[in-house]
Amino acid sequence: EEEGHHHHLLLRVSRVDPLIQAHEVANTTTSVSAQQKQLGTMSTSSSTTTTLVHDNAFLTNNVHNTNADDNDSSSSRIALIILNTPGLSSDLIRVSSKSTSPNTDDHAASSASTATEDCSIFQRLWNLSSYRVCADGGANRLLDAVTAAATTNPELFIPDLIRGDLDSLRSDVRQYYSSNGCSVEQDFDQDTNDLDKCLQALAMKYTNEQSESSSSPLTVCVFGAFGGRFDQEMASINALYRWKGKFHRLILYTEETSALLLPEGVENRIRINKELEGPTCGLIPIGLRCESCTTTGLKWNLSNDILEFGGMVSSSNHVENEVVTVHASSPLIWTTEMKRFGDGVP
Repeated sequence: EEEGHHHHLLLRVSRVDPLIQAHEVANTTTSVSAQQKQLGTMSTSSSTTTTLVHDNAFLTNNVHNTNADDNDSSSSRIALIILNTPGLSSDLIRVSSKSTSPNTDDHAASSASTATEDCSIFQRLWNLSSYRVCADGGANRLLDAVTAAATTNPELFIPDLIRGDLDSLRSDVRQYYSSNGCSVEQDFDQDTNDLDKCLQALAMKYTNEQSESSSSPLTVCVFGAFGGRFDQEMASINALYRWKGKFHRLILYTEETSALLLPEGVENRIRINKELEGPTCGLIPIGLRCESCTTTGLKWNLSNDILEFGGMVSSSNHVENEVVTVHASSPLIWTTEMKRFGDGVP
């Protein structure tokens, strides 16, 4: 029998730490109207309701026909961050002359047609991204996976940047990637982790590009956000809160699951990519109690329910419709299972 969403956990967590709050105060995109501008989303006719559209069709290049003011995934560039977690292995690597071509300005356009090939989540993200960053030891994972895959074109898997305190980066990996045109940046700041350091680099790059031209918004996908050490998983979750509103979208991935942050006080409209996502999903109140959450499109919908650790957490829920709506009084983590490569994924 399928589990419902009324799962009770005995862990209670505190509010978001002061570092996150200080970042959000300094960030001019944290208001609802600014979030709408950042996400490129549409407003409803109501003066009191804003709708934010989260569309994951980009993973299979199935872009919905939407209004001009809607959140069109095709208009967003994608940057990929690879973390130092054990989820990246050789069986996730596939070579396509189009999809893994060296980084160029038209890379994303050339790879879109091949992004729907039978391949892993990692490969899809690599194919679709126009800029790739390895977080310190993530470069070790990438090179080891490519080497083990015995591809005849390892040079097609060269990241643009390796960034972190570099305490995990092997000397042979640094030498290989440096000799193939990858930049290596060391940041000794011990108040930020390697994921934060990579996000800082992308934020600076994105800001500079915006000031130079009317560039399209940037979606950041983080691969390897889960698995391995629990404290590193929590650091990935923390990044969703700390970098809220800084990019067009920020999404955490492994081959098994994905997670993103749903802002409070708006109608979050989530377009499910049923080719790759679900049916299992969850709404997780990390950071603080959610006094009210209402949903549509789920097997077990919520109606002004309270979500909190130590109380009800909507885990093991199921997606029923192609569109799920979530309206919450506090930010919530939305998570879905990803359909495993090789398990009938188109």
